[in-house]
Amino acid sequence: MKRLYDKNTLGFALLWIGVYVVGLSVADGLSSTVGMEKIITAPLGIGMTAYLLIWLDRNGLLGTYGSYSLREFFEKAYATISASSRCH
Repeated sequence: MKRLYDKNTLGFALLWIGVYVVGLSVADGLSSTVGMEKIITAPLGIGMTAYLLIWLDRNGLLGTYGSYSLREFFEKAYATISASSRCH
C-alpha cells in the first residue's frame, strides 16, 4: 500500500473510497440476511478505520492529515485524565 500511496495519493484515496463503499454495502446486505441491522457492517467499519489509522501511524502520515500519532494521542489523553483526577 505504501508504494501506491507514494506513487499516486489520489489513486490511493479512490481505492480506499471504493473499498469502503463496496465493503460496507456488501456488509449491509449480509447484515439484512442475518436479520440484525449493522451486525456485520459496524465491526467492518471499525476494523477498516483501525487498520487505516494504524497504517497511517506506522508510515508517519498521521501528521500529514492533521492528527497526532497514536502514541502522542494516548499520552495526551492520559495526561489530561491524570490532571483532571488530581483536581477532584
